[in-house]
Amino acid sequence: MDSDSDDDWHDEDTNQRRNLRNNMSSEQGTNTESLHETPETWFHEGLEINRYEFIRTEKVFVLSPFLYRNIFSPFDESKFTEQPEIYKKCMIKIVSMEEAVCFPEDNKHMKINISGRETCGQTYTDDTVYVKLSNDGKPEEDRKHYGEVISFIDRKRFKDVTHPVFVCLIDRRQSHLMVPICKTIPKINILHGRLAKWYPERLRTSVEIHKHDSATNDLKFHKYHNITEGDKENWLFIVVLLKWKLTNIHPLGAVVGVVHSSQDIEEGLTLISLQNNLPLWFDYPSVEEIRELRVDLKAHGYQDITKSDRIFTIAGMEESFINHGFSIKVVKENRVSVGVHDTDVSKIVHIHDEIDEQARSRGFSFQTTNKAQNNLMLPDHINNLCSLESMSQKICNINFL
Repeated sequence: MDSDSDDDWHDEDTNQRRNLRNNMSSEQGTNTESLHETPETWFHEGLEINRYEFIRTEKVFVLSPFLYRNIFSPFDESKFTEQPEIYKKCMIKIVSMEEAVCFPEDNKHMKINISGRETCGQTYTDDTVYVKLSNDGKPEEDRKHYGEVISFIDRKRFKDVTHPVFVCLIDRRQSHLMVPICKTIPKINILHGRLAKWYPERLRTSVEIHKHDSATNDLKFHKYHNITEGDKENWLFIVVLLKWKLTNIHPLGAVVGVVHSSQDIEEGLTLISLQNNLPLWFDYPSVEEIRELRVDLKAHGYQDITKSDRIFTIAGMEESFINHGFSIKVVKENRVSVGVHDTDVSKIVHIHDEIDEQARSRGFSFQTTNKAQNNLMLPDHINNLCSLESMSQKICNINFL
């Protein structure tokens, strides 16, 4: 159940009595131990939450309160069929706090701009929605189409997940706001009532961390986490979405974990991979098969330019894999040609083969000055075969500027 009423988990005395009662039950053999599920389960299935502590931070009275359109109410689909120039079925992409873009299913080249948080609605990126175009479906003076989301159709991300979990960065200006790195939603307003009520001077430098009790599915306050202004961007916060009211511009959430991305790079990359549904382990061919791969330097269609061109790179010597180089030629007086040389892996990795499919599922490479922490898209042996190391011949694609 939601727990934002004034009398539900609201005052400290009630919490202390509950904790005392839980401790007594634990001593008598009742299982109340708090157990965390694996992060992978969190990101795929979200968290099941029965109750959470909510402490009101302030009473706000405004003449024109914020209110979303209820896009989850029934929609008259005859408007879509009878006025297709005005009503469009679209896929939405959240761009920022105040902006989104929608792509109609019947016109992939058309882009509808959604301006304003209220007109974006309570949508996630990749949702299928109905959009009503302004100006009778005609472009505005800037030749752009504008509209508003009027009805929800289907959800792709976190479908049927009530309490999804996000990897977030902390907002630069307001420490009680978290920004999901996947851009599924713009921001999440995290629980911060304890700080606001008892330690208001720490609101900019502390974050409330909560703990999920898998035995009771309750979310309970765990500790305060201190941050500094200069170190904010290095922290990754695991945030669970609790609910999103029509009257709240941001959904309500709670921080359930935190990782320092520069101190624990491997864990930070793991969180990002889980958030984007990238596999952590890859079923590549056997080590022996990969080691037997070779590059034919005399392949048809390639020209040896190692003697005619001087090729250099701006990559540091500490980098384990160099995938680009440059060359400069004087074409004529006051005119030069710049060559951009990119390593060509097509002679080793072929489209839709096993290695290619695994690399596509991985989707990225991450390199640091510490080679032990590098996380590359392709196996090391292939990277070594293709890396543009000094005094070695490698196959490349060249573009001249």
